[in-house]
Amino acid sequence: MALAIDSNNDLTLTDGQFDSVTGLEALGQRVRDRLFTMRNEWFLDTEFGVPYLESILGQKPRSLVGISAILKTEIRLTLGTDATLSAFQVAFDSTTRELSVAFLIVDAAGAELAENFIL
Repeated sequence: MALAIDSNNDLTLTDGQFDSVTGLEALGQRVRDRLFTMRNEWFLDTEFGVPYLESILGQKPRSLVGISAILKTEIRLTLGTDATLSAFQVAFDSTTRELSVAFLIVDAAGAELAENFIL
């Protein structure tokens, strides 16, 4: 069980009580947390997060294929044996300089969770 976080990364409340998530929804939330964290940002685990500065932002030019490989690795590390990464897509908008990520994870029971957000 984990505390529920909305799309603005805020905790959600119902009748003054914190909402919680479990199962595949909690796993999807952990994936989002990892993708929104830079490696070496969290002092309790400096290996947690994506190596944005070392492997993505500090490299010129970095292809979408290389970025995809790094992000897929981080997603798979987070999923472990609890679920599999079924589909993955990344796109870069050069006018807004936004990197969008979409993926589908499937657990052992066949339940699916689709995620789509901008990094």
